[in-house]
Amino acid sequence: MPSQYSPYAAPQAELPKWMPGEEVAAAAFVGMTFLLVLEINIEILRLFKRRTGLYYWAITIGSCACALNNLGLVLKNLTPGVRSIWPLYTLLVSVGWAMYTVAQLTIL
Repeated sequence: MPSQYSPYAAPQAELPKWMPGEEVAAAAFVGMTFLLVLEINIEILRLFKRRTGLYYWAITIGSCACALNNLGLVLKNLTPGVRSIWPLYTLLVSVGWAMYTVAQLTIL
């Protein structure tokens, strides 16, 4: 008859509802992304005198799509009560990823 006690069983503890280390790290990386998007857009506007052409629009749309993607990830992972807005963050992540990928492929 097997015993109820096993020395190899890990204790089952509840995960904390608030994990400040992970949330602070995620917020820091997202903040850096938004800062880089802002910096890239300023440099694009400063560098390109003629704001026409496929290359200009691919860079501009790609950098703005990166911000959309990260906004969707913030809404999904760092916002309490996220169940009610799942269509919004799913749309932002999907559209942002698709625009970013197409823009990067066009640039390269």
